[in-house]
Amino acid sequence: MKYLAAICFALIPFGFWGQNIFFGQANTLLLSAMFILFLCEQDNNYKLNGWIKIFGVYLSCWMSFTFLMIFLGRWPQALSMTMIESVFFVFAGMTFFLAVYRGSLSLNAWSNIICIVATIQAILGILQTQGLDPIVPFLSLFVGVIGQMDFTTPTGTLGNQNFLAAFLAISLPFFFRIKWHNIIIIPIEYDTVCPWKDHEIKLPYGWFLALPIIIYALILTRTTTAIGAAIVGSVYYFFGRKWALASVIPAFILYAVKYKGFILSNARTEYWLDAWKSTSHSWQTLIFGWGPGITWHPGNMLHSEYVNTFFSFGLIGIALMMGYIFHVYKMNKMLFTVFIILCIDMLGNHALHITPTAVLIIIIIALIEREKKDLKCQ
Repeated sequence: MKYLAAICFALIPFGFWGQNIFFGQANTLLLSAMFILFLCEQDNNYKLNGWIKIFGVYLSCWMSFTFLMIFLGRWPQALSMTMIESVFFVFAGMTFFLAVYRGSLSLNAWSNIICIVATIQAILGILQTQGLDPIVPFLSLFVGVIGQMDFTTPTGTLGNQNFLAAFLAISLPFFFRIKWHNIIIIPIEYDTVCPWKDHEIKLPYGWFLALPIIIYALILTRTTTAIGAAIVGSVYYFFGRKWALASVIPAFILYAVKYKGFILSNARTEYWLDAWKSTSHSWQTLIFGWGPGITWHPGNMLHSEYVNTFFSFGLIGIALMMGYIFHVYKMNKMLFTVFIILCIDMLGNHALHITPTAVLIIIIIALIEREKKDLKCQ
């Protein structure tokens, strides 16, 4: 069962069994969490990070409060079930987190699996822009397929180009790994004194060879937040923190050009201001938020995980979230680069509300925490 969590992660983006693609992937997550909970063995006894533990307790308190309100008849049944369902999904994600955190599958193995899934999604996205989407014809053999956007839009199997862009951007640093293979060249004139001297060359190989595919698919999505996050993260990885801070300027310019300079008048900025007003109108919602599963507007997301955390869990929730971000383990350069990208992407994207990207983020955080514990145990 060592590879169970990895197999489940690889299958989640391709879970289509639901009333739409998002329900199908969410159903796959819940089923995966059940399999992991009952079939995975615990390979270590690592304690949870304090910030994560407190947030889990906070969510448990929200669930208990919701059950209490149902029992007392204070909340409508439909609203209560929405909140409970939302918390169940969070707990399914935490089950996935524990499977990775306390599992024995190596960082290198997880990195390779993430690269495989991201490459498949990128290739699908590129094919879709050429009208060669293999997914729709396949599904059409079994069910009627209805799309909310043009079928030539690069979405992979994630349902939206923004979600594909987030998945690819967050996966990008795993493709930066380069390995070297020694090739021995036997000369025509054999040197008996030192036969192998100067006849050995090194050739690079690894997942970096797939970088053009990932970058090209990312560009095709035309998703400003994800591309900007990928730029800043890549600069940090190759040139360090100072250059990364400087790269925020071109990323910001890219964003400004897309919205013709009217950044503050962007519709998403209006969403965030409205969410602030509605949440801060009373001390209860300001401190505790509206609760898990409560949406800002029916059918419309806030397009920022930070704003959404504040909206759902109040000042307590956003404080716990920022507390973890500022105290995250930074020693593993590749994982920390991934963490930078996902933190930037969550500024203008709801990556934690889409199952494949949410699980990818959960895996990354679990690997970061495990690397920290492994180092302490050495």
